[in-house]
Amino acid sequence: MSCIMSTARSCWSETMTTPFTEQDLAAIEQREIPVAEAVRQFELLKSGASFIRLERPCTPGDGILRLTPEENTDLLVAFDEAVSRFTRFVPASGAASRMFAGLFPDNLDSDRINQLRHNLESFPFYPVLCRVAEKPLFELDDEQLVTLLLTESGLGLAGKPKGLLPLHRGEGYNRTAFAEHLHEGGALNINRFHFTVSPEHRAMFDQQLQQVTGELGKSPEVGFSIQHPQTDTIALDLESGLPLHDEAGNLVFRPAGHGALLTNLEQCDGDLVLIRNIDNVAPEHLQSPYRDWTRLLGGLLVDTQKQVFHWLELLDQAPGAEELAAAATFTEQTFGRRVDENVLGEQLIDQLRHLLDRPIRICGMVPVSGHPGGGPFWTGDAVGQVSPQIIEGVQIDPDDEQQQELLAASTHFNPVNIACSLRDRHGKPYRLQEMVDEKTSLVTGKSLGGRDLLALERPGLWNGSMSGWNTIFIELPDATFNPVKTVFDLLQPSHRPL
Repeated sequence: MSCIMSTARSCWSETMTTPFTEQDLAAIEQREIPVAEAVRQFELLKSGASFIRLERPCTPGDGILRLTPEENTDLLVAFDEAVSRFTRFVPASGAASRMFAGLFPDNLDSDRINQLRHNLESFPFYPVLCRVAEKPLFELDDEQLVTLLLTESGLGLAGKPKGLLPLHRGEGYNRTAFAEHLHEGGALNINRFHFTVSPEHRAMFDQQLQQVTGELGKSPEVGFSIQHPQTDTIALDLESGLPLHDEAGNLVFRPAGHGALLTNLEQCDGDLVLIRNIDNVAPEHLQSPYRDWTRLLGGLLVDTQKQVFHWLELLDQAPGAEELAAAATFTEQTFGRRVDENVLGEQLIDQLRHLLDRPIRICGMVPVSGHPGGGPFWTGDAVGQVSPQIIEGVQIDPDDEQQQELLAASTHFNPVNIACSLRDRHGKPYRLQEMVDEKTSLVTGKSLGGRDLLALERPGLWNGSMSGWNTIFIELPDATFNPVKTVFDLLQPSHRPL
């Protein structure tokens, strides 16, 4: 391949040990990234990530359970009795800027600005916007209005984290998504929370936490963490075929998607953990379905973990053939994982132990209704084990008609409402990094300063990062999913001011 980078960089060839210069290696070491990992990323960018092979969609009765809180009060009780073990984990590092596409002063979209003006009074930030304006809002031209809304000369919403935007308001009621998560969790008697945030936003979250603590009348245990620099990935310069460098000759590192937060999850010291996105939360008067289904998800996790621990303890006690058969049946019926019919005795015990002794996740799935997001599918791994997984559309070969038909046949999608266990029966945390399917990394085309590049995203947090976990899908109602991806989602009935 041709070498057109500056002479300060080396052209890569298969005979070389590394495609990186000494300066690159120093930068890699500074981020505490093993050189072998950086080389692996480069080779993956060169070869491209592989596609997932779908067996079939998970559907009710075939991979998706249909339960109701009313018919499963024992699971609700199980959650309530174990609530002190639960931590709510919320990825909250996203900036709000992407919510306002088409509304920035240098790139105004006429349809979007007209929609904003027409509905101004229905947005939760309207009263504050009126207070900071020096004249009535209708007297402002388009550029003045969005400048007041988005920049530091006004509300500065584009510079805030999504979790701290005004989200819900009513008479004597004004909450952000961060505050709503703390209030909803408090109503469930959850006292431990962990939010992943960007370093530039940490002080804002600390300030709001003090305010919310006063509203709650108690002090929840709230931890914060940032995405670790060692989880960033390199990129590939398409013109040169070399690792991407900036104009100053520095190796470029990029955030590696939400899969990079697996390290944060592993280090949050959680036992039983409830994962939900920061933007999927309702105002207090609509939180009842969220609370009921959270208790059901958590209760099913507690009950399932209890059964798994029972079988693991039995495997340590020289079980007979009938007990082994029962353990195998439980493993297949509960998690869809089958034992090898050709193994017996100690080999079968070891295989069952291997299949059962791993983290558990109970994932809520919502019927398809036009929302973006991955879905539940049965997929096979490299050794032929078929299991339920959450798969994104971009992981499926777009040129394979059969696979695309299976993708289109999906009846449910992933709203990110997950209850999971992170410790084994001895209380020892699982090593989550060992259960990642690295082949599910995503390679996507991007650009930087007019240069085409390939970017690498780590396996998604609830996709390939949890590929080795034991999984149960249950159906959730639409009432438990109210995301805010753009500012206009705040006009949905579930987010409109009272």
